[in-house]
Amino acid sequence: MASAVWGPGSAHILTWHIVARMLSWIHAHWLNAPALTAWATFLTVIAGLVPLYIWRRGRRETVARKLSDHVEDDNHAELRDAASANIKVAGDIPREPVAFQPRPDILVLLTQGMREQSAGPVCSLEGGRGVGKTQLAVAYARQCIRDGWQVVAWITAEHPGQITAGLAEVADVIGLRGPTQDAELAALSARQWLERASVPSLLVLDNAVDPDTVRRWLPRAGCCQTVITTTLTSFSMVGVSIDVGVFNAGEAKDFLTVRSACDSLNGVDDLAYELGFLPLALAQAAWLIRSRRITFTDYLQRLRELPISDLMPRVPGEPYPRGAAEAAVLAVSDASTAESTGSARELVGLIAVLSPGGVHRKLLYAAFSSNRSTENVDNALGALLDSSVLTADLDGGILIMHRLVQRILRDREQRDGSLSSAIVRAASVLKLLLPDGDGFRKSHDAGTGNVDHVNALWETAFDYGCIRNAAGEICEIGFDLLDLRRSAVRALFLDYELKRSCALGVTVLEDHLCLLGTDHPFTDSARSWLAQAYLNAGRADLAIPLRVGIASNYTRIKAGKIQKRSAR
Repeated sequence: MASAVWGPGSAHILTWHIVARMLSWIHAHWLNAPALTAWATFLTVIAGLVPLYIWRRGRRETVARKLSDHVEDDNHAELRDAASANIKVAGDIPREPVAFQPRPDILVLLTQGMREQSAGPVCSLEGGRGVGKTQLAVAYARQCIRDGWQVVAWITAEHPGQITAGLAEVADVIGLRGPTQDAELAALSARQWLERASVPSLLVLDNAVDPDTVRRWLPRAGCCQTVITTTLTSFSMVGVSIDVGVFNAGEAKDFLTVRSACDSLNGVDDLAYELGFLPLALAQAAWLIRSRRITFTDYLQRLRELPISDLMPRVPGEPYPRGAAEAAVLAVSDASTAESTGSARELVGLIAVLSPGGVHRKLLYAAFSSNRSTENVDNALGALLDSSVLTADLDGGILIMHRLVQRILRDREQRDGSLSSAIVRAASVLKLLLPDGDGFRKSHDAGTGNVDHVNALWETAFDYGCIRNAAGEICEIGFDLLDLRRSAVRALFLDYELKRSCALGVTVLEDHLCLLGTDHPFTDSARSWLAQAYLNAGRADLAIPLRVGIASNYTRIKAGKIQKRSAR
């Protein structure tokens, strides 16, 4: 009963309070020896701190539970208010999630997009899987209910039959459907009613996949607004398209903090960045942190060691049916189905091992020039862009994949045994674009942007154990990537990015020393290019010791060869 009256942990607090009073009484009446007195004082302090800890933990759980209950109460209250105000609500509008981020900038764009269209306005919320499109549509629908709109309909639109059934339900709610009328005719009568209605109404088509089917059922006149959520950019031809991206850093931090109910905020910013601020990934990570009682730092460490599929399960009780890894793989599968030549699968495998900053279209042309035409590559990229697996810059020249999707696809390629092939393909094309051993460019497309790809490729190969073979020796991929790393240093100082060239040169030399040792010719080559970078940067004091070391190695190796000849 005490726990029910005082809150979580109150019974434990009462117990510790009694213990503290007993210790104080023993201290005052029985203990005189200094050692025993000190020990009793220590126990008394501990007995006072433990209840504080229990109270804080219970308070945190109470706040989280009340927040969840408050969200649920708000959801029910809105529907009750709608019923009392004679607002017709059709379909199951999802509940607002815990720690919902309103993202007002996107909702403002949605409102403006509706106002820009005179009759039957349509806006599509477009973006990759798990960016929160549905929740934004939910927020807009609930605002329409609060504003007293006459009809608010929510329809899942993954299949044509769902749209027909959803509009037929609208006809039922409005009172248009006759006892013998089939779903098709009922849906048609609902659409016609929405076109003629003089009062505001809203139609939401969630997770739409076919623009032609959707267009058939859109109200063509009147003041009914239609919101479409989709992963397909082809819906931009249906109405005003609004791109929905990931959270910003502040939204991601707030979302993680509230949903995880974690005491310590250490590592929360790093974890949000590592997950690329993707709402679905953040929600699933927060659930695992909360259910396992671990910290952000603990989760981040596991994220760097374990497959993502093990760390991002579906959250129980939430409408999204998949984990983040499964959602990403499904998006690629959908794009591959739309593009039947198999190029889409090969393209995402290559892009997944390159820089998350974006890959130039020309690099992809070069990578597949031996077995794919330019048109074939463009068609595959079009399918990936339409499915929101990739995004592009304004002129379409740079293709970008979300960093978390890259990680998920690398994990898949590793399981399938095709990751090494993607690394070899990427290394081959980058070798053609970077300067050769004499410092001469092999292509006018060579540039410092490719250095980011070399660094990303090296990190991928290192993290997935592709540098060494089973015997622990440097394999061919390892030597090729070390060669690329030296070329990257050359590319930077040829483009007069001297600070970056020197910093990268130091790292590359350390890698050579670690993997090949101090006497290997490739290690001396790394020393040579770092020395050249230092000289170009005006740091002769750093370049001279490197040159001396190279000369010393050369002398020692030559002396060893002469000694071997003499011994023969």
